[in-house]
Amino acid sequence: MMDKYRAKALISKYKQGTATEKERLLIEQWFLADLEESACVPDRERIDAADRRISAHLQQHIGAVKPAGQRLWFRVAGVAAVVAMAFGIWFYAIRPFAGESGAPRNYANDIQPGKHTATLTLADGRTLALSDAKSGLVIDVSNLKYNDGTDVESAVKEGASFAKETMTISTPLGGTYQVALPDGTKIWLNAGSSLKFSAAWKGQPERKVWLSGEGYFEVAKTARHSSFIVVTAKQQVEVLGTHFNISSYADEHHTATTLLEGSVRVSSALPGVPDDVVLKPNQQSVLTNNNRITVKTVDTEQAVAWKNGLFIFNDEPLHQIMKQIARWYNVKVVYEGVDENKKFGGSISRAGQLSKVLRQLEKTGGVQFEVQERRVIVMK
Repeated sequence: MMDKYRAKALISKYKQGTATEKERLLIEQWFLADLEESACVPDRERIDAADRRISAHLQQHIGAVKPAGQRLWFRVAGVAAVVAMAFGIWFYAIRPFAGESGAPRNYANDIQPGKHTATLTLADGRTLALSDAKSGLVIDVSNLKYNDGTDVESAVKEGASFAKETMTISTPLGGTYQVALPDGTKIWLNAGSSLKFSAAWKGQPERKVWLSGEGYFEVAKTARHSSFIVVTAKQQVEVLGTHFNISSYADEHHTATTLLEGSVRVSSALPGVPDDVVLKPNQQSVLTNNNRITVKTVDTEQAVAWKNGLFIFNDEPLHQIMKQIARWYNVKVVYEGVDENKKFGGSISRAGQLSKVLRQLEKTGGVQFEVQERRVIVMK
């Protein structure tokens, strides 16, 4: 019999390109057939039918079973997110689907998605607007380049001390950018985030950066440095060489650290939290405002969906979903008589206009929206 962890391993092989031909065809048959049949916004009857067919298919070909009360649909949300790019998007509410009831809402003043945009602040206070036509910055001890090899404007190079001092790269709401540090570490910043760092760690026993907001890290191992440390307002994360995501927005009540591979040590910067925790791959630590650190096993696809150009929600409260949408589209959200804790799930590309995301949520029948300039009104 196949449990949910072996099922996830099969899906991981598919995404990494290491699945066998039989495994690849099997996965594609499940999702392409069911997404096409359900028109990507399935009602409850179609979801039930799809769930039964997929479970039967697993049992017939691989010997899988579906635990009672748990849908296979979300056990394979990662693959659904991949094929959603080709066949559309899907959402569900934690209640029976209502379909496409109600008149279409007015999105005459639609809002474009976020883009690659950031500023770089040097140690002397000068601020440079980085090119929106580029997606990342490469820091060397002697110069600054974009990740396509072109030079950052020469005015930056005139400050001879920049390689020895700290600098800060910041993304606005509706912006994202990547930075590669001199040691080979790569960092992706989500919207409304900033990273303070040094261009050179020569002679220092550790590499330290300061993060506000959300960032995904691929830390390079080096023989010259013992550790890499990420400091946020509430915690410190120490690593040797690993891939992980940290979400530490000021308007959230927690700091979440999700480990994809390697090992990290998480410690609180707040008083009253005596113990450190060491995470293993697929684990997430959550530090709350009451100074408690908890650890749980998670689907890492959801934690890094933003880096891969997706929104992925797994039974998320509406207010949490709208926070992510607000940051990416740089809008203010107003609630009018709607349950902010109502839960939704699904996947959608972050590359589309705001109306595309809102319409998919509306199709669940559980919520409606109206866009007024840069305000999104959420209604029943």
